Order: sequence, then C-alpha cells, then structure tokens
Amino acid sequence: ETCASKNRLAVSIIDALAMGVGFTLTLCVLAALREILSTGAIWEIPILPAGFVPWAAMRMPVGAFITLGLLLGLVNAASKKKS
Repeated sequence: ETCASKNRLAVSIIDALAMGVGFTLTLCVLAALREILSTGAIWEIPILPAGFVPWAAMRMPVGAFITLGLLLGLVNAASKKKS
C-alpha cells in the first residue's frame, strides 16, 4: 500500500506482481520441504534414501509452522553470515 500511494501506477503494478511471485515461490518451497520430510518423495519420485523414516508431523498443520521456522532460521543465519 505504501508503494502504491507514493509511486506511479506502473511501478505499483510491478511491485504487486513481484510481491505475489515472491509469496508464491515461498509457499512452493515450504510445500516441497514438507512433502520431502513427510514422505521422502516429491510427486512419488523418491528423493531420500530407502531407510528414511517419514516425519508424520509434517503432514499436519504444525509441520508448516516447524518448516517455516526452520526456513526463517536458515535465512537469518545466511544473512548474518553475509554481513
């Protein structure tokens, strides 16, 4: 909203599209990680070794919060490492 109120229409549209794409990519990464940790596969293609024990919590809503927390921790650690 701040960008839309202070900039021209074209800039506001580009900002909105970029925010939407970023949010969508974040949700896709979150979903892919949950799928890998809950089944060991993506689209029924095995990713993890045969001895992998699926993490049942990842199939429940709490799995999204755990995965989001892990992702945020990784991003924060990576950004601290750069600075």
